Amino acid sequence: MLQENLNGYRREIAELHEKSQKMAATAQKHEQNIHTMTQDLWATYEKLTVSEQSRLNQEKGAMMAEQCNQNLLLTNLKSIQLSRYPSHNC
Repeated sequence: MLQENLNGYRREIAELHEKSQKMAATAQKHEQNIHTMTQDLWATYEKLTVSEQSRLNQEKGAMMAEQCNQNLLLTNLKSIQLSRYPSHNC
């Protein structure tokens, strides 16, 4: 009877050891997946940051061009105004 109990405990220990190893392998796979997903997330974030900076630079360039065009238009309007009303030179 003692031998049966001992054999039962040994089987139980072996089963628990096997389950523990399987759980450790599963945990390691999950950790690797998390690591991969984190790397992918950072890569996507970096691409998004570069893309946003590029978009902002393009927008800035467009705004500066628009400002130059508006300044040229204002200069032309002042020139027309001065040529039409030369006595109002202030």
